[in-house]
Amino acid sequence: MAKHFRHTWVIIRDDMADPNTCSNPNNAWDAEKNRCLDLMGYDGTAKGTFGGINDINIWESFSMDKLATMRNSVDCWVNNKGKAGAPSPPAEPFKSSDVPPCFFSHEVLRGTRVQKNRGGLQLNGDFPGQETKNNVMWPSSKSW
Repeated sequence: MAKHFRHTWVIIRDDMADPNTCSNPNNAWDAEKNRCLDLMGYDGTAKGTFGGINDINIWESFSMDKLATMRNSVDCWVNNKGKAGAPSPPAEPFKSSDVPPCFFSHEVLRGTRVQKNRGGLQLNGDFPGQETKNNVMWPSSKSW
């Protein structure tokens, strides 16, 4: 949903390894995997800010469970070997905590958030789709 009106990504935040730091409005602590999931936006321009999308609240607006929704994106990305999978439409209504596979199909990145140059991400190469990009700064449209 947010992806259609804003460039957004689900981010696995290596820099937020504690549930106490994973507390922004679009963060969700995944206790099963001991990680912080985040929904972040970027407009694609060299001078754009990469960061939180606090001006919209899709979670309450669409009655979405943050953790279940972002886990859905991560699982879809991993199961499709580093690519966004095709959403599978539900056969019947479902609870927001029981999202059908790839229903919230988003690009997923894993790394450490950096503040330099209006924000970016230092990628972790130990993640599908990023295997050759360890410590590479993202987005590449910015000058690092």
